[in-house]
Amino acid sequence: MSRRSTAPTPRWRRITARRSPGRPRRPRDKAKVEAAVLIIERWLLGRLRHRRFYSLAELNATIGEMLRQLNEERLIRRLA
Repeated sequence: MSRRSTAPTPRWRRITARRSPGRPRRPRDKAKVEAAVLIIERWLLGRLRHRRFYSLAELNATIGEMLRQLNEERLIRRLA
């Protein structure tokens, strides 16, 4: 039984060269991102609360339209 080599292959180098390094030890943006997700989630659920959907496709289409509207208004930039 032989051990596999731990040296990075040329393919692995190509894959990792395209990716930006992350910050695994100190995620400074995590709280901001979580807060933005919570705000958008509440915004979506508040608008959908009293509506009734009869199919998942109808719900997904409505959410897609609402997200498109949200992105066009650029509400997120005002939240920061």
